[in-house]
Amino acid sequence: MYFKNVDVDEISKHLFDGKEEEAVYLIFLASEDMFNAASLIDLFNIQGVTFTGGIFPYLINEGKVHEEGVIIQRYSGKGKSFIFEGDLKGPEDMIPLMEYVKSEEPYTAFLMLDGLSENLSVYLSELYRYLGTSVKYFGAGAGTSDLVQKPVLFSEKGLIENGMVVMFCECKIGLSVKHGWRAFKGPLLVTESDKNHVKSLNWRNAFEVYKEELGDHASGISRENFREKSLGYPLGLYREDSEVVVRTPIMINSKDELVCMGNVDDNALIHIMEGDKDSLCDAAREATRKSLKQAGSVNQLVVFESFSRYRFLGKNISDELEAIRSEFLKYPNSQSICGVLSLGNAASLDTGYLEFFSKSVLIGAFNEEN
Repeated sequence: MYFKNVDVDEISKHLFDGKEEEAVYLIFLASEDMFNAASLIDLFNIQGVTFTGGIFPYLINEGKVHEEGVIIQRYSGKGKSFIFEGDLKGPEDMIPLMEYVKSEEPYTAFLMLDGLSENLSVYLSELYRYLGTSVKYFGAGAGTSDLVQKPVLFSEKGLIENGMVVMFCECKIGLSVKHGWRAFKGPLLVTESDKNHVKSLNWRNAFEVYKEELGDHASGISRENFREKSLGYPLGLYREDSEVVVRTPIMINSKDELVCMGNVDDNALIHIMEGDKDSLCDAAREATRKSLKQAGSVNQLVVFESFSRYRFLGKNISDELEAIRSEFLKYPNSQSICGVLSLGNAASLDTGYLEFFSKSVLIGAFNEEN
């Protein structure tokens, strides 16, 4: 449910009056209204309900992009959230989650991630290592459009930075993630990297190789304008038994390293990718069809659209959102479409493996009343 004005009294009346059955809540707050985060957290803590969420550059409601307000999604059934901040200490961090999944057998794990955290891949790999395919993973990277790291995640502990919140619930989901980018230059070998920093490609400085490969397409590119000039040329990582996973290079640091959204491993084989409005819209349409087919009975879609994808599409984002909406409206029980422009997404691949994606669109299909 979308609220243009973040009025906690109005929100409380709509969400909690007369509703006593167990439920969990997802909160998507536009960064324009991030000063209202504390009052929202207080409201949900007072109600004693399970919730998680984050602050995002923009919201999506019924095929339109909004720069203000809050979206709150309610999912019936019991659930529980687990909070991680900073570095993981070891297996003891994951034991409570393992015990909960074993005893309660939840179907879905909602993930809210700090999209700029260097720990992203560690969080996800450890989560998958201990939980495997016992749940479906569906998550978004929170953050603001200036790409400056700050506290952007919701939990009962308040706002947290450089972390992850995992919220388990009973609701079933059909999901699919697609990107629509195609190989343009390469392949290239990542010969040195550190988390989300690509230091060298083919044993040479990463930025120099990136510029050289793009040639005239990178005319005038520099550290200062890299974010704009590189919009149409993300990196594609090969994954066994799945399609290419995209990483968005967001800046060049003082050492001329490519700083990406999401980690890039040493010895990874990559391409520089390209795409256009049509290829991206086709991918969104395909992701919608696939998620709907998986879910069967559906009345609600949640869309996690990467913010960097939106920046590349510009005003053409409306075409992509309309492609999603038109597919959804073919279903007789279709009711609502909502979501966010996120700093990357996290989801289960077809193989079940948990992966982080950037410059992609993630669709979740539910059968829930809000």
